[in-house]
Amino acid sequence: ALGYFDQARAAYEQAVAANPNHLDVQSGFGRTWDGTGQALARLGRNDDALRAYTRAVELQTATRHQAPNNTQYRNWLNEHLTHLAQFHRDNNRHADADLIAAELEKLSKP
Repeated sequence: ALGYFDQARAAYEQAVAANPNHLDVQSGFGRTWDGTGQALARLGRNDDALRAYTRAVELQTATRHQAPNNTQYRNWLNEHLTHLAQFHRDNNRHADADLIAAELEKLSKP
């Protein structure tokens, strides 16, 4: 799975470079980072997984900031934050997971 996400990230990186203001491309790039985080976590590469999850959240947050009324971007950000919170719980980082849960609570409000 990691190889698939590596290829997808490389393709999205080129697409973002060619279309830096295209929000769907930026959002898709975030989704590839989220998938990468999941694959790395399954492999036990926790430091790399944390970086990947964090990058997914950064990209999706920027996308949502540019299109705050787009519910799909909000849903994907919610998904990325949920994965990051679960990662923290799985690694006994409960304070970090609680901070993300607070962010998810804010995100759920219109």
